[in-house]
Amino acid sequence: MPNILSKTALLSVFKRFWRWLPFIGFPLLFIGTTVFAFLGGLDDSSTLVQKIFHHAALILCFLCLWVAVARLVRNSRPTPIQTFWHTILAILGSSFAAFLALQIPGGFMDSTPAASIVHVKSALLSVLLAGLSFFVVHRLGLLVRFRRTRRSERNWRLMLLFVGIVFLIVIPENHQFAPNFISSGDLYYILFILSFLAAIVFILMNSIRLAWIVHLSHREQGAAIGLGALTVGLLVCVILATVVNPDASFVSTTFSLPRPFLRFYSSSLTVATVLFLLFGLIYALTSVLSLIFHLLTTGAYGRSTD
Repeated sequence: MPNILSKTALLSVFKRFWRWLPFIGFPLLFIGTTVFAFLGGLDDSSTLVQKIFHHAALILCFLCLWVAVARLVRNSRPTPIQTFWHTILAILGSSFAAFLALQIPGGFMDSTPAASIVHVKSALLSVLLAGLSFFVVHRLGLLVRFRRTRRSERNWRLMLLFVGIVFLIVIPENHQFAPNFISSGDLYYILFILSFLAAIVFILMNSIRLAWIVHLSHREQGAAIGLGALTVGLLVCVILATVVNPDASFVSTTFSLPRPFLRFYSSSLTVATVLFLLFGLIYALTSVLSLIFHLLTTGAYGRSTD
């Protein structure tokens, strides 16, 4: 009997530890990798094994962030209106925090950090935008899987799978690796293009899962149109800030864009962030257009039956 109780207690402790592991692991790994980069990090003399371990730590770090965001989102079941409202607040909050991070002095000179603080600045911008993209995909994913079917679950998982494959494929493109790290360049780019296109295809397939629309009243549909349109506008601004490469020098950071800092931190994370934000943009846009069409058709049907 005591052995059974002790095993049960150990199992309970392990479950609690496993539940809190992402929330503990992410800040520890993020702080550790950022401090390592600030103190010198990888350089030309670093071995391939050191570079692989560094990127493995980054993968584990943001995997913990992904799981943490997923668990936080899973604990709530908001209405579609609340979903768009929460997404808007997350975009505004992350954008404001990113703007503050951009005020940290330091930039690039010929693609080289002008100061060690640039590593911290790049890490902060990357975690803010990556965290935002994770929140967007998990929050809007609740609407995608509003009516869960085997096909919808399969398409959702395949979208995440191909985004993950793109993330892994782009890792050798990070500046820490040698330009000729991939020996078979043609095969490498073919795999990248195929995986990227597959991710886009499943993003589009998941963007037409709009079963929740028919459960809204006319007033709620109007509110969803307004909030969805605002979400589209905000996501367009965030994506443009992420992908547009400024022509000016990066020494002055007051008006600089986050793209060079994101790519310096991790090109693969930047691509995954853009893909998740793109999913949010397409889904919000599809929702707005479908809601407008639904309102027009139901209104016309109502007038014809009067």
